[in-house]
Amino acid sequence: MDSGTPLFSQATELNREEQHAVAENTHLDTSALLQRNADARFQLAQTCETQGRTVEALAHYGEVIRIDAQHLNGHLGRAKLLHLNGRVHDAAADYRRILNFAPVHPTALVGLAHIAIQDGRLDDAAQLLQTALEHHPGFAFAHHSLGRVRKALGDFSNAAVSFKRATELAPQSIESYTELAAVYEKLGQTADAEATYRAALAHAAPNTTIWNGLGLLLLADERNSEAAECFRAALKINPEFPQAANNLGLALNKLSEPEAAIEAFRIARRGLPRSADVLSNLAHAYLAAEKLEEAEQSCRAALIIDPCHVPTLSNGGQIALRRGAAERARAFFQQAVNLSPNFAEGHNNLGTALYALNRDVEAAASFGQCIALNPQHVEAHYNRALANFRRGQFEAAWPDYQWRWQRSGARKPQLSIPEWQGEALDGKTLLVYGEQGVGDELMLASRFAEVIGQAKSCVLVCETRLVELFARSFPGTTVIATRDAESFLASGRIGPVDFQTAAGELPRYSATSLGDGPASAAYLRPDAAQVRNWSDRFAQLNAQLRVGISWRGGAAANDRQRRSTTLAQWQPLLVQRDIAFINLQYGDCRDELETLRQQYGFVVHDWDDANPLVDLDHFAAQIAALDLVISVDNSTVHMAGGLGVPTWVALPDSADWRWGTSGTSSYWYESLRLFRRETDAPWSETFRNMAQELVKLDKRACRQAGNKV
Repeated sequence: MDSGTPLFSQATELNREEQHAVAENTHLDTSALLQRNADARFQLAQTCETQGRTVEALAHYGEVIRIDAQHLNGHLGRAKLLHLNGRVHDAAADYRRILNFAPVHPTALVGLAHIAIQDGRLDDAAQLLQTALEHHPGFAFAHHSLGRVRKALGDFSNAAVSFKRATELAPQSIESYTELAAVYEKLGQTADAEATYRAALAHAAPNTTIWNGLGLLLLADERNSEAAECFRAALKINPEFPQAANNLGLALNKLSEPEAAIEAFRIARRGLPRSADVLSNLAHAYLAAEKLEEAEQSCRAALIIDPCHVPTLSNGGQIALRRGAAERARAFFQQAVNLSPNFAEGHNNLGTALYALNRDVEAAASFGQCIALNPQHVEAHYNRALANFRRGQFEAAWPDYQWRWQRSGARKPQLSIPEWQGEALDGKTLLVYGEQGVGDELMLASRFAEVIGQAKSCVLVCETRLVELFARSFPGTTVIATRDAESFLASGRIGPVDFQTAAGELPRYSATSLGDGPASAAYLRPDAAQVRNWSDRFAQLNAQLRVGISWRGGAAANDRQRRSTTLAQWQPLLVQRDIAFINLQYGDCRDELETLRQQYGFVVHDWDDANPLVDLDHFAAQIAALDLVISVDNSTVHMAGGLGVPTWVALPDSADWRWGTSGTSSYWYESLRLFRRETDAPWSETFRNMAQELVKLDKRACRQAGNKV
């Protein structure tokens, strides 16, 4: 009886309908009737295999082969099932039996190749796969497998050829696209990798792996917005895909969207509750959102899972720095580099903590270690410059200081003018452009007079709000706003410019090195009429002394934490009699001033038309009309110092590089007096010291006292 009997056909049809129990009974009847029918046994073996009854399936495959020793599907079925169940040597024997009667059978060759891969015999695997492809060049899975072998052998170029061919033959194969993109990334061919991911999206069904892979590629290329959209696409397919959620959080962190990043990491944590990586990332997002308590909780949870998790230790150090606990930060960062000595960023972090502890020699060494591991680490170069500046090693600092232009957000003008490197300026025109913010522009303007005196002419490019003040203060120069510089130079109104330089380079080529010569006396000239106007206003306050105050400073979060104070901490000063305190704090602080008045009864005088964020020339006149300025480290200090107004500066225990680490005078400004906060001492103690000095002050001679005030 042949295999087309009605009973056998019925069994086959039932199997197609997956009515397994009925199919098995029918096959048993067939087996009874057709003791020598290998195909019937084969169908029964497949039914058992589908039901997960492996032992019975193998037995039936054995019967198929006993009935027909060259039953190809019987050998293949048993070989694959043996292979899947880890009996690789038995599987290999079946694959070889197939090759005895079908010498170039592609599935048998590929099966033997996969067993060779498992045994670590990659060269044998490659030979078997190449043999299969010589006779069956359209076998996509063989191309894919050969790609994997070549990739394992480090032959990425030929691996790419194999995976590429696999995608051409099987355009629905997600795995081949993924492998091809990964190999392109290994080869540094990121454009080809991106094209591969996008081809997969065009030809294959929507897939989380492809969207996630493309997102990671874009994230590495700092195309953060596009990366975020890819991760969102993956999450649209599977809202609980933890890897995509984690990666979305990373992208959102880079996009400065910490609140959204927090939500993404929370999704990731649901799927990966024991992942120290996810918890560490969540801590970082909380830190960026200024949620320090939550950040610490996430760090603690991550360290319970993995006490030696280096990213978490690094985050713990950053949180400690934000809280002003520099020694605790140092301990975290030290542990991180002990665990991972080749972690370049860890050495930069450690240097930052040492710098915050005023241990500048050690800090510079840590930054140097980071640079040794990663010579292109921008922040380490910049940080080492600051450490060397602060300890007076100016010559060592200047080369590293050039890296400031590569920092995030830095904008160096692209001018087709030779850079000045200290050449003689006789008969030359020099263009000097400001940098790094209003405070730095005001401070570095102290060096303008020297080059103005040497050059035939000077062009000063500065922040728009400083144009009027600089034009008045440096007569004979051309002063233009940064935003107008390009069009102004293109107009040719000033003729050819011989050299250009950033203002920050002027001290490098000065005849007097930083710290060696006398501090600058007043070099800024306020508008006389506006000064008189402010003097008239202040006279109406009927106070013996008019003192301007500013209590917050620092753009970066760590700087704000170190430098800023609250008005409540100023009480030792504010209780002084016969003194009118004037608000010089930039930004909207009306609520703070009202709270101070209601809770403590202190009045700090404020005028709506005094807004340094809008008009710095007006601000300069306001400061010039004061007897004394008391401020934390911010741009107000630089304006007052440039005007020659007596100024007391409340510095944190770890002050910015320009103030050094000791002493009460500044090499930048003659009129400044520095009050340094003691380590671990409250700000109120610093203000109490100031109050004691204020009591001693001869208020009538204040203006003439200069830096002795």
